[in-house]
Amino acid sequence: MAGHRLAKGLVTMSLSKTGASVAPWPSSCPNISAGWSLNPAGWTGLVGRGLFGRWGPNHAADPILTSQERKLVPH
Repeated sequence: MAGHRLAKGLVTMSLSKTGASVAPWPSSCPNISAGWSLNPAGWTGLVGRGLFGRWGPNHAADPILTSQERKLVPH
């Protein structure tokens, strides 16, 4: 891969089989407008949190029942 540099500089490469090229983002810091970061690819129409209830980790728990003995459990 021509132009491939690790850790010391930006990674730029050209993939000859597909003709695609990979380049770093034009800017290292996000564009902030009115407290919201802007998508560098343009407007998507999505506003707010979308389907996420909260920011941060998912606090859901799924119980898993295990047993060493094979017994039928009455309902």
